[in-house]
Amino acid sequence: MSRVASRYRLTAKELIGALMDVGRRPNLFTVRPDGEVVFNAEARAVVAAFCRMPEEHLHRAMPGWGRDVAPGRLGNGPAAWVRTAATIGPTGPGCRACTATATQAREEARRYLLPHGRVCVKHRCWMLETPVVDGATAGPGQVDLRHVPQIGAAQRRHVRLLRRHPHAAEAFTMAQAILAPWWDESWPEESLWPERLRLMTPCNDLAWRAVARDAVTYPEAVTLTAVLADTGVQKQLLADAGRHQPHALADVPGFVGELARRLERPWIADRLSAITTGPLNAWVRACVRSHAGHKPKTRSMWRVSPPHRPTPVSRLLAEGRPKDEVPVKPESPSAPDTAETAESAAKGFARGLRHAHAYAAEHGNLCAPNTACEEGFAVGLWLANQRAAGPELAPERAAALHSLDPWWNPPWNLWWQRVYHRAQAHVRAGHFLAPELGFPGTREGLGEWLYDQCTAYHQLHPQQQRLLTDIGITPERARAAKPRRKNLKAVRRTALDHARSYAARHGHLCAPTSVCQDGFAIGKWLHSQRVRARRGQLEPALNQALAVIDSWWNPPWPTDWQREHHIAQAAVAAGALLDPEAGFRNFDDHTGQWLYAQYVNYTVLQPGQQHLLARLGITEPVAGTAVPNPTTRHPAMETGLYYARSWAAKHGNLDLSRTAHYGGFPLGRWLVRQRHQANLHHERFDSPWPHEESLARIDPYWNPPWGMVWQRRYQAARAQLAPGQTLAPDKGFPGTPDWTGQWLYGQCAVYDELHPRQQQLLTELGLTAESARAARPRRIAQAAAFAAGLVHARGWADQHGHLAVTGDTSHDGYPLGKWLAHQRKRAARGRLPDDRARALAALDPWWNPPWTMRWQQALHTARTHTISQPLGTTPTSTPCRPSPRNGCSHNAPATTASTTDSTSS
Repeated sequence: MSRVASRYRLTAKELIGALMDVGRRPNLFTVRPDGEVVFNAEARAVVAAFCRMPEEHLHRAMPGWGRDVAPGRLGNGPAAWVRTAATIGPTGPGCRACTATATQAREEARRYLLPHGRVCVKHRCWMLETPVVDGATAGPGQVDLRHVPQIGAAQRRHVRLLRRHPHAAEAFTMAQAILAPWWDESWPEESLWPERLRLMTPCNDLAWRAVARDAVTYPEAVTLTAVLADTGVQKQLLADAGRHQPHALADVPGFVGELARRLERPWIADRLSAITTGPLNAWVRACVRSHAGHKPKTRSMWRVSPPHRPTPVSRLLAEGRPKDEVPVKPESPSAPDTAETAESAAKGFARGLRHAHAYAAEHGNLCAPNTACEEGFAVGLWLANQRAAGPELAPERAAALHSLDPWWNPPWNLWWQRVYHRAQAHVRAGHFLAPELGFPGTREGLGEWLYDQCTAYHQLHPQQQRLLTDIGITPERARAAKPRRKNLKAVRRTALDHARSYAARHGHLCAPTSVCQDGFAIGKWLHSQRVRARRGQLEPALNQALAVIDSWWNPPWPTDWQREHHIAQAAVAAGALLDPEAGFRNFDDHTGQWLYAQYVNYTVLQPGQQHLLARLGITEPVAGTAVPNPTTRHPAMETGLYYARSWAAKHGNLDLSRTAHYGGFPLGRWLVRQRHQANLHHERFDSPWPHEESLARIDPYWNPPWGMVWQRRYQAARAQLAPGQTLAPDKGFPGTPDWTGQWLYGQCAVYDELHPRQQQLLTELGLTAESARAARPRRIAQAAAFAAGLVHARGWADQHGHLAVTGDTSHDGYPLGKWLAHQRKRAARGRLPDDRARALAALDPWWNPPWTMRWQQALHTARTHTISQPLGTTPTSTPCRPSPRNGCSHNAPATTASTTDSTSS
């Protein structure tokens, strides 16, 4: 379009805006030479007629010619949709000589740079991916390949690979991601790449090094693609790994050796063996995990995580450009807050790393349980999140954690590593291990664990065997190991002593399985005794001894219920009054929720449970008087169902936004959590979710398979239609609000793709399959569309007092959050008229603050929570405080935060 426009001394923007003029309003605003313009069918016909070129020829010449966009994005008539360079594949100027021959002029033609189509064989040049700045290409555009014949040979091999291997395209993308950090390393042994760069470019400055990266490494990328896509290499990799997940590339020496042989770099094997992170390590783990070569490839095997993707050329040019030159604009991020999100993530990682350093300095390792805290920071949970990223973690972050503990993320169970550190501490204390004698001098649990490792020594990971060798357990000594002898009577006496101590401290024996008493796993031991008692295998003497300590040590109902009853009984004995009409505010959050659940489910409890509740003062006559506490932070299912029923009785459904509160209870957030749990249960199990029926009785469409966005808009559209109103799809839905007509037309466009139950719901509105096929779009003037959004914004501001809404917020079915985000984007670009900006400012002066909307939303949330009480009296919680609920055996004094601490927090 730029070349056609130049014939009339116009720009592409002016030409396309004139051709696509609909109703004297050009619907094209920004055009960049490195972007993409997608035409609808009417626009393609107009352009083809203007250029006097058949559409078949244009479709053959331009791959994106026949691409279309969703009907809802464009209006009627010829229209265009602009896509920026950040949202499309790599593009760049084509071969200059070929372009000059075709156009008979000194012009530039940009083309899609396919991985195997960057070499012009005729003129022996490499087409570079270069951005456009101020309408001109920033960079050389192409490099000379006359002195580098390896590039042309690599392209021919690349084309053959694409024909022969079904996954060659994905393997090439992975190969480029693997080679990018090798290019940045600048290994001293590497001599081919510098020489190739010297032959291809006039100088070796940073700019040329940046733009020529893909060209210089192209032969190795093709070779690496052949290795990754080869099923024989994949099977060899699986044979090297055995049935273990590799920790480092040294665990698969056969694969590393094959890689060094094919790349003709014998020295690279030693370099790669020490790698424990990065794209190559991630691919190796995914290959072993998906059993590549034995079944069809999985998505994770070829996925390149964002931290491992090569840096775009535009960013490399921007970073390498001298300060006194005009900077090259890097590609715009896909979301406006990408930079802010990245900065926030970097600060969060730095904070977590600081606490991880403190934990490692205290414990000597990073094998922290998920419940571990360091100065109020959940360092255990933070480390678990870093391990979940696995080899896809950013290399610099993985290196920082590796410097604190080389085994912070082992490929085996973290519990194994934690017990190993206990054995290592035992050896460092001066005690030697004697497997042939049954590990004397070790604690019982540690001695049993060490003997288990000896019996399964040949099945362990090679790195596990090396770690055991470091503490003196070699393969020879492991074969000679003997089991640790037990004195069963002494063990039983010790366990009963710990049970008595636990009961004296907590008043019961319903300990969680994770609880330890003075280093003894009392929770697991009691659970084992309950299992044996229910199977009829428990000795009567031991059963009687436990019953003497706690008569309800093995109740016929769940032990969690019994433990909560003991906690409630202790609170009542301490003077807490039952106040079911006030939501049990005299009890802590968990206990109050548990008491309300017992009131609701009183009739279905066992007689023994009802008898125990009667001791607390809970009887059947008063069971129906309880109401839940809406300010709870851990709502029980019964609490959520109570407010869900109340909402549905008032509104007729459960279609409410995520931020909606009802009676002070965050019902929207609770329903989102229940939908997530239900969907997760359906993915993992064939049985129905336990609470599915309870919520379905309130609203059959509380969790539809098509998502709540569609359901919420359907309910809003239904509410906007008058009783008995007849829709006229063939006339553009006259008589309906603007956004309702647009939404109904959007459903008509995809009617055949909807769920059968969605089609049934639309039929209830009078929209059948026949009428959907005859539907026409509804045209809305821009002023009318703004007026419709302003009405909903005014309604929201009257109800909540502000316009700081999230992106998914809806008001009476209207997508208010998206509409306001669009107005803020237009204001930032200087395209929002002053009268519209003043109309929004009249509703909320801070509707478009110069700071982030997250800060503004948090301010309104804090203001809402502090209206009823001063900030200094806002209740605070002390993190990581021991409580009777978790059965912690360490006593800690309760602390009260001062007003100054609460305010600063």
